[in-house]
Amino acid sequence: MSAVLCLSLRDRISGGGAFIDFGSGGGEALTSIAMHTDKSLVPKLFGIDKNPRALSVARNAAANKGLGERIDYTEGSIVDPLALRTLREKLSGGGHFEKTVASVNALLHDIGKRAAHQFLNLFAATFPGTPLIITEIPRISREALQAHPDYSAAAFQAMHHASGQELFTEQELEGLVQSCGFKIVSRQSHASMPGVTAEGERWNTAVSWIVQA
Repeated sequence: MSAVLCLSLRDRISGGGAFIDFGSGGGEALTSIAMHTDKSLVPKLFGIDKNPRALSVARNAAANKGLGERIDYTEGSIVDPLALRTLREKLSGGGHFEKTVASVNALLHDIGKRAAHQFLNLFAATFPGTPLIITEIPRISREALQAHPDYSAAAFQAMHHASGQELFTEQELEGLVQSCGFKIVSRQSHASMPGVTAEGERWNTAVSWIVQA
């Protein structure tokens, strides 16, 4: 899903831009984007994650695909000002800062509302004017789940509730984004799992917003 949205912003990235994945994990998204986009479109990709094991997997995957020089990883928390400044310095040093697009994929609910608010404020201050793609699977009302028992979000929602994590409603997330000074540029709903064939609205459980401060 990040690759599709990244391509939708090709006019900004093309000709020396970069793509950042916040909470990049094992690097699956960045590897996919690098493999399916021409280097002239997205010449440089950056990931940031606080898990050193995940970063080791990501770096090895990039190296094995011949993408080691194109994908750069930074170890650090997405709510650590020093880590984000380090990332910005890498972008500025390579001349990529003015044409950057960033993504945070299904992570804001994971870190909680307070940390999500902290990240958004920090991102706006460190990367002013940079479009940010936020993808989440919003919390569905009990009435909607009861009306559509085969809704694909039900298991996902129940799993997060059991683990103590609280999904955002769309209204809550949009309110949070706007409270941090971001403008919502666009909103797009889509299937939450790659490869799933859409069969009505029940499959369109994920939402991606492009926002800009």
